[in-house]
Amino acid sequence: MTRGITVAVLLLVAHCVGAETLAGRLGWLTPLEVSTPRSGVVTEVPVAPGDRVAEGTVLARLEMRGVRARLAAAESGLKAAQAAREEAARERERTRELYDRTLLSDHDLQLAQIALIEAQAAQARAQQALIEAQLELDYSELRAPFRALVLEVGVQPGQTVANRVIVASMVTITRSDALAIRAIVGPDRAASLAVGQTLQVRVGGRDLEGVVTEPGLRPDPDADTLHYQLEVRVPWPADASAWRAGQPAEIVLP
Repeated sequence: MTRGITVAVLLLVAHCVGAETLAGRLGWLTPLEVSTPRSGVVTEVPVAPGDRVAEGTVLARLEMRGVRARLAAAESGLKAAQAAREEAARERERTRELYDRTLLSDHDLQLAQIALIEAQAAQARAQQALIEAQLELDYSELRAPFRALVLEVGVQPGQTVANRVIVASMVTITRSDALAIRAIVGPDRAASLAVGQTLQVRVGGRDLEGVVTEPGLRPDPDADTLHYQLEVRVPWPADASAWRAGQPAEIVLP
């Protein structure tokens, strides 16, 4: 027996024993407005609303020449700081040898030790500068944090973004592998549901299995009586690309 037939049988059985069917609607699963903390000029927006992208795909890119120059300077600065620290370590060892032979004073040894500590601190600062420069370069490219469907693009090439002051949404995305069905449920039914519970759902004449992600913990602000919001996560079939938020759906309660 195939999975589709199994689900259909389960739905039929559920209806036969008096299961309750809730009318709901499809919704995007956790829409996310993504941006970058870096300010600059947008040079490229390689995506458009409706695009499906893999995790790590570039959604937008800022001007990178200045950042690359700072990164190169930071890399050179770290190499110089490392060389200075190595030389300071060798000088400290030479000073200690001469000190052990009573050819140098305590003060001379102390100065060599201080010089090594200062060189080590300079190397640490150079390492931090390199990390910050690399982060600036990373922030120049806005990438998808997961497999996503692009819902909205809020920037365009040539536009200046000042995200160091107020971070503005650049691209809005949602997960491309799942959708949410949201419905209103009474308090008695809400009390019988739990996160992770499997429920049967129907979307566009197709029967699917869904998983409860919100079991009626928040009251519905628009209801005249006490009702709660139920959310069930369902997989997004590869051949159902026409599904959109707002389409009717059904949730079968056990």
